[in-house]
Amino acid sequence: MPTNRPKGFAYVNGAIMPTDEARVSVLDRGFLWGDGVYEITPCFNGKLFRLDQHLERLGSSARFAGITLKTSHDDLVTITSEVAHLNRELTSSHPVCRVGHWVTRGIEQWVPLDQRDEGTTLCILVEPVGRTLTPEDYLTGVPLTIVSTRRSPSSVLDPRAKTTSRMNAIVAEIEGAASGALALMMDIHDHVAEGPTFNFFLVRDGELLTPKAENVLPGITRRVVLDLAAELGVPVMEANLSSYDIATANEFFITASSWGVLPARSIDRFHPRDGVPGEVTMRLIDKLSALTGYHPLGDHAASG
Repeated sequence: MPTNRPKGFAYVNGAIMPTDEARVSVLDRGFLWGDGVYEITPCFNGKLFRLDQHLERLGSSARFAGITLKTSHDDLVTITSEVAHLNRELTSSHPVCRVGHWVTRGIEQWVPLDQRDEGTTLCILVEPVGRTLTPEDYLTGVPLTIVSTRRSPSSVLDPRAKTTSRMNAIVAEIEGAASGALALMMDIHDHVAEGPTFNFFLVRDGELLTPKAENVLPGITRRVVLDLAAELGVPVMEANLSSYDIATANEFFITASSWGVLPARSIDRFHPRDGVPGEVTMRLIDKLSALTGYHPLGDHAASG
């Protein structure tokens, strides 16, 4: 990341300070055990996208993990808006930024969890997107590879909870990078699940298909795309997808908060039958961009 970027501001437990001065204790359970939850809200050209939905999911993840989030939803919205405003120099110089919320169980007390009396840790950070995509990435698509690391099943940890215990996804990401591609994970039943940071879609014979929600973290952008597809009259189905479905697909794409709708040009030896970007993919890129106010193709954007 460039070292000359504008200095930002962070929120830590009730105080706003320069990001490079923000600190969390080495005794924090988030650091020691990955005992926390988080959310990442995209910020397009200085505008937060679907902040309410992201904060609602943060609250749901915290309830699942048994972490008491003492700051109310409305107060979180107010604080987040203030932090984003203080970081306006950063968000104005980077068209896509990420506003992250991290909540941990707080300082370790070395007692059973039901005997704890310490409060939680709440941090809010604003950072430019780490992986910068170009219009060319959207025009030619990115490569995916199916990795051997499986998505943790719900019997181990429900994937709908967005926890800071990310090693499963990190190992998959490393495995994909070794092949020069983004990792696509299967579940333990050999069905397509998701990527370490994205959801997966394919189009076959005009129908949009995506893995079932119980097998993945159902992203906010995933939900938006499902709604936009319905508006466009594109049939949608959540299904158990196999390598055969990939082999016979007309289009594939992935969705993530910071990337929006991103076409995939290959999944190992398989290529989309209709080329990149496919018609449905392009229509969804345009539709989503109308909501966010940011079009990833810039001057290459479709005219209608």
